Amino acid sequence: MNTFISSDLHLGHKNIIKFCKRPFNNVQEMNKTIVNNWNNTISKNDKVFYLGDLCFSFLGLSNDIDFWLDRLNGDIKFIKGNHDRINHKYSYSNVHGTYKDISFFLTHNPKDVPNNWNDWIIHGHHHNNHMNNYPFFNRNRKRINVSVELTNYKPVDIKTIYAMIKNEKINRKLYLKDIDKR
Repeated sequence: MNTFISSDLHLGHKNIIKFCKRPFNNVQEMNKTIVNNWNNTISKNDKVFYLGDLCFSFLGLSNDIDFWLDRLNGDIKFIKGNHDRINHKYSYSNVHGTYKDISFFLTHNPKDVPNNWNDWIIHGHHHNNHMNNYPFFNRNRKRINVSVELTNYKPVDIKTIYAMIKNEKINRKLYLKDIDKR
C-alpha cells in the first residue's frame, strides 16, 4: 500500500480547460485522461488524500462527487475544496499528518492553514495560475502545490514528496513545471 496526494481534478468542468490552459480538446478527453492517469497510478488498496475540487457539478447534485469517486481507485480521504458540495461523513476540511519525520498540513486552500503552523503545507486551489507564489515545490515557504496541472495530471506519491524535501534525487520529468528550490 502506498500513499498519494492530489488536488483540483475539476472533472466535468469545461471552462477549466481554457482557464488553466489544460492540454485537452474537450471535457470528455480531459475526464478520460485524468481518470485513466489516476487509475494507472493508484491501486485499489492505496491511500489517497484528495485536496478538493473533484468535479464541477454538471447536474447540480451532491451525488456528482460519488459518481466520480466510484470511478477512481484507492481509499480516498476527501478534503473539501471551494467547488465541492459535499456533506459526506468521510470528508474533511483539512488533515494534519506525519510521514516519517516530517509533519504536513493538508488543505485545499493554503490560506486556511493556521498562522502558527511551521511545518510543510500540501495544498491545491491555485492550479497553475499563480506560479510565482504557488509553484509545485517551494522550499522557502515549505509549500507543495499538488494541483493536477503541476503534477502531469496524476497523483503524487508521498515518497516522492519526502525525497524532494530531503533533497534526494527524483524523476523531474514527472512534473510539468520545474521545481522552485528558492
